[in-house]
Amino acid sequence: MFDVLNIGLSASLETDGFFADALLKYDSILGDLSDPALGGFTGQLDGQAFGARLDAGYRIGGERFYVEPRVSLDLRRTDMDHLMVGAASFEFANLNGLRDAAGIRLGDYGKTGGSARIGYFLDASALREFSGEASVRFRVLVDVVEF
Repeated sequence: MFDVLNIGLSASLETDGFFADALLKYDSILGDLSDPALGGFTGQLDGQAFGARLDAGYRIGGERFYVEPRVSLDLRRTDMDHLMVGAASFEFANLNGLRDAAGIRLGDYGKTGGSARIGYFLDASALREFSGEASVRFRVLVDVVEF
């Protein structure tokens, strides 16, 4: 069973065609594992994560059709305890990362009747990871496998 607490704070700004969104997020993870069907193994996995994201762009268009060039920056920091199950363990390392993205969105709005309207869009983005490559080590006594 896992208990996870998520706390987040977000803010948005829109002026003329410019928009920006910011998000800060914290997660606390408490996990107790057990499987009585496999001989009653137990384990505990605890950790915490922090993330921040900033999106910005500019909407060009009218009441219906629009084009939105945009960029984003995403940061994450995660710290997980090692998971011990009997003589075996999973060791989590380097779960941090920083990436950016640039993209464009093409969208339109249509009416469904009355005052309701429906929006749809086509979105394409290119992502680049500056730093961060997660690794996990599986260890049984002296044998180690890293992936």
